[in-house]
Amino acid sequence: MEAQEEEFLAGYSQREQFRTVFGAAFLAGIMLILFAVTPADLPFKLIRLAVIIIAVIGWISSPRTYLLSSNKISIRSIVFRKSISIHDINNAFIVDSPQDIEIHGADGLNSKGFFGYIGTIRSSRYGEIKSFTNRLYPSIYLETEKNRYLISPDNTSDFFKKYLDYRRENRINSPS
Repeated sequence: MEAQEEEFLAGYSQREQFRTVFGAAFLAGIMLILFAVTPADLPFKLIRLAVIIIAVIGWISSPRTYLLSSNKISIRSIVFRKSISIHDINNAFIVDSPQDIEIHGADGLNSKGFFGYIGTIRSSRYGEIKSFTNRLYPSIYLETEKNRYLISPDNTSDFFKKYLDYRRENRINSPS
């Protein structure tokens, strides 16, 4: 019998979500006011517009929920969905501190945590990791034969326990 799907928020509480959305709206509002009112040169207006566009892209790209089922982990944002098969995962653990994965660089839509860590981060211990997180710690490291992932559901330990339960219930060998 297949276990029911469970949805987890993407790594931050409603208060933090409100603060992020409010901060983004406030910044966008200030930029729009300056864009409309300030008699600045065209290059400065274009820079302001670019900042607004980048903020919007970062916000809509950040993960909103993680869906855990007996056969996959789905990552959902406003504009993308990514699935990782539980059968393909051969290593998984909770990341509690920077020393756990030794991060030393980042690419992609990585905004240093303002809207999340979306893109590729580099670890001296694990190499390139595809990050779909709203925070780095605590998060969950998942490794398949082809890729390494970092995700950050709320209640990280509950999510990880349920993930291990799904593996056990479906008789999938435990990750190392």
